[in-house]
Amino acid sequence: MEPEDIIKIAERMGADEAEVFFLRGTETEISVENNQIDFGGGGASTGYAIRVLKDGRIGFSYFSEENTEKAIESALKLSKLGKNVEGYSFLKDDSFPVVDGIYSDDVANMDPEEALRMTKEMFESALLHEKMVVAGGGLGYGYTEYYVYNSHGVYAEGKESSIGGGIYAVLPDKTVSNGTAFRVSHMKDIDFNEVGKEAGQRALDTQGAGKLEKPGKMKILFHPRTFASLIEYTTVPQLYGNRAHRGESVYRPEMLGEQVAVKGLSLYDDQLNPMGMYTAPSDDEGGVSRKLALIEDGNLAGFMYDSISAAEFGAEQTGNGMRSGARFKSPRDSTPPETVARNIALEFPEAKDFDALVSEMDRGVIVYSVLGAHTANAVTGDISVNSPTLFYVEGGEIKYPVASAMIGTNSTDLLKGIIAVSRERRPVTGDISGMSFIMPHVLVDGINVA
Repeated sequence: MEPEDIIKIAERMGADEAEVFFLRGTETEISVENNQIDFGGGGASTGYAIRVLKDGRIGFSYFSEENTEKAIESALKLSKLGKNVEGYSFLKDDSFPVVDGIYSDDVANMDPEEALRMTKEMFESALLHEKMVVAGGGLGYGYTEYYVYNSHGVYAEGKESSIGGGIYAVLPDKTVSNGTAFRVSHMKDIDFNEVGKEAGQRALDTQGAGKLEKPGKMKILFHPRTFASLIEYTTVPQLYGNRAHRGESVYRPEMLGEQVAVKGLSLYDDQLNPMGMYTAPSDDEGGVSRKLALIEDGNLAGFMYDSISAAEFGAEQTGNGMRSGARFKSPRDSTPPETVARNIALEFPEAKDFDALVSEMDRGVIVYSVLGAHTANAVTGDISVNSPTLFYVEGGEIKYPVASAMIGTNSTDLLKGIIAVSRERRPVTGDISGMSFIMPHVLVDGINVA
């Protein structure tokens, strides 16, 4: 069914305005567990979602094509229970940019045999010791395409492919040590042999880990995935406009322009960057994508809004109306849009090679993973996590692996303590939330490690 026809049906049935969202895609997964490769299977999905506006209230429903009228009827009924947002209307701007570098037929239509070969290559390259066990991991690939159309004639569409894989290697030799590595991309440009080697080598390097001899405040060099995990549950949600207006954030709208991080630091939601995994011409409600400044040169520069929160607080929709269900392995068309960050990118002028960053550490640790980031306090920004994979550094040299350490800080102190980053940046997907990151290694001073 054409989107125009769905809108006409909704308006005929009584909607003042309507918006239809369509999603189609495929996904194939191959898993590795205890040195065994298992073809996890694959599938295709297609779905629709409808939002209707009736008497200033919004109703939502999702459906298959044969149930269109029933879904619209349900959405209209649910709209009576919806919140009345004065002056709300579906989006009208249709100046969508062209986005390249996010779709590849080579990924979308890859032969499962080739994917199996890549998985085997990644798995086998991790076995750098006769006792090494690949305890978990795997590879997944596929594509999604979508469109959004509403009563104002706004039509947005996008198509992206994705491939990603990782390994969790465990070495029960002199001690039990582990190493992980993961890569994700839109294109078939990942060296899965290197991914496996990285995980296996880290498990080797952490053999014989001991106790941290000199706890206290020190420098930490965070791996891109680790730093992303810390801000995923603190800084990023603190920059959602609805939370800031409701007092659920350390940042407030009246703080715009104030210094909130070290000078030179910038944080963007870079919605058009092909490195990001949620890059598209629009968000999931037809909001125009952009490079949105959140923190710029250390100063608070903006907040993220979906269309409803923007209308509620008198702000501009910022391309952050995302249907986050897919990030939690439920169909993306089954949830209404809400404010969700897309591609959080960190930029800092002091960018150096990894070895140069280590050489600047008079005393500190390199942290490759953390546990418990999701327990951070999103309102206050307080962080207390455990790291099972880290190395002690003194005098600019890596001295020994550390068995485990607790890291305590605050999200504002974290951003104010950054002194340098790596030149290399990696795309990283969020742990459980609907966002991705474009992140370097980040060197921070004054962090408590015990």
